[in-house]
Amino acid sequence: MKKIVFDLDYTLLDTIAFKEALIAATGVPKEAWEETYKDTVAKKGFFEPGAFFDELAGRNLLTDDVAAAKDRFEGVLRTTEQYLYPEAKELVLALGRHKGEVEVDLMTFGEAKWQRSKVEHSGLGRMFQDVLYVETNKKEFVQGLGKGRDEVDEVILVNDNGKEMEEMVEAAPEHTYIWKSGGPKAAPKDWKHLKAESIGDLAEVLEKQTGFELRREMREVREGIENMKVESGENVRVEIEMGDDDESGESKVESGKSEGSPIDPGTKGRRL
Repeated sequence: MKKIVFDLDYTLLDTIAFKEALIAATGVPKEAWEETYKDTVAKKGFFEPGAFFDELAGRNLLTDDVAAAKDRFEGVLRTTEQYLYPEAKELVLALGRHKGEVEVDLMTFGEAKWQRSKVEHSGLGRMFQDVLYVETNKKEFVQGLGKGRDEVDEVILVNDNGKEMEEMVEAAPEHTYIWKSGGPKAAPKDWKHLKAESIGDLAEVLEKQTGFELRREMREVREGIENMKVESGENVRVEIEMGDDDESGESKVESGKSEGSPIDPGTKGRRL
């Protein structure tokens, strides 16, 4: 069995467009927003909305009260699914047809509460068998992927960040790596591994690695979604569950989930 691990930002999610919508929601000029974002990330090590809004307020950048800006910000967050790359969901769903032959996971770096909120609102959450919210460094996780499981014969990692890719290859050269280009992150140096620029390219690369007819299956998935929309006369949110349920009926992927707004001050993410 193959274990395929996707990144989220700039890999499945068009984070450039998503961030543009968040900037517009806060009403802060883009240059000032980006500067504040970079300074906050430099202090925290990753983006954390509570600290970010504190910084915006401290710099007197908000055009109205903090609560109103947060409401608009969370309104964009709830529409994360709209910012998935075209065919991203179809690809994950097509891979989900091969349960038992492939395990599809997500590993995303950032503050766990914020990243979890994006995953849940993207509609992708329950399509993955496992979800890792990494707050330190992905290279600490890749060494253990697939170990102790005789049924896993190959681990395939899909990621956009060149620096992360270099570190993961150094930490676990036995895995297969696919660099998803096209995002704002710097390319990996002297890249000799697999590469894909779009979701369509990625499907083609994964076809060669798995032997599945993913592009055909993606068309079937898309046609099925469109047919459901026509029959129901409304938008259809399509989800599948790839994780096993525990005795309480709660998905293992969702275990440890904490409630509350991702932009409430004082909240802390954690690795799950």
